[in-house]
Amino acid sequence: MGLRQKISQLQYREFTDEEIKEIQKFLRHMLVRAKLDQYIKIFNYIDYYTSDTYTQRSFTVKELLSFKRLKQILNEGQFEPINLFYSVNTYKERKNACEANIKAITNILIDLDYKKSYFNKLSKDEFIKMMEYEYFGIEILCPSAIIYTGNNFHITYKIKYPVNATDKAKTLARRIQKEISNKLSDFNADKS
Repeated sequence: MGLRQKISQLQYREFTDEEIKEIQKFLRHMLVRAKLDQYIKIFNYIDYYTSDTYTQRSFTVKELLSFKRLKQILNEGQFEPINLFYSVNTYKERKNACEANIKAITNILIDLDYKKSYFNKLSKDEFIKMMEYEYFGIEILCPSAIIYTGNNFHITYKIKYPVNATDKAKTLARRIQKEISNKLSDFNADKS
């Protein structure tokens, strides 16, 4: 048995029902009005000390909104309850989760890599409090969700009614994302 497999067995644990309920609550909020036959991608990045493991799979919105199916998906051994990410928009096809395959724009995501900024000494709670007092509702709109990713934050803006991902809609979403990222440049916001 290799070192990577040994470490994997030591670190692996199933998601608790509470964790699954929390994930499902988040997904239900972010996928309101999304079409059930469209796809969402789930990513999992695990650093196993010796090598990185990156897992990604796509599932229909319908699958992810079912508690029983979500539990099965998360606990089948491919995902772990750390560094778990979700695509913020839906895709037309299961296998090809690229920009050209986006079916609907349901959210706009801003990636804040604050640990590489001047504010890297703040705890995650201190950082959120500072953002709440000095930025949310003042410099930028209050986000729909704030997701701590382990070292950084994703702030997400839910679009009330999903928009077909036309070239014009994608361009507008990128411009909004860039404008918000520019206002958050002190926190190393991703501008791509």
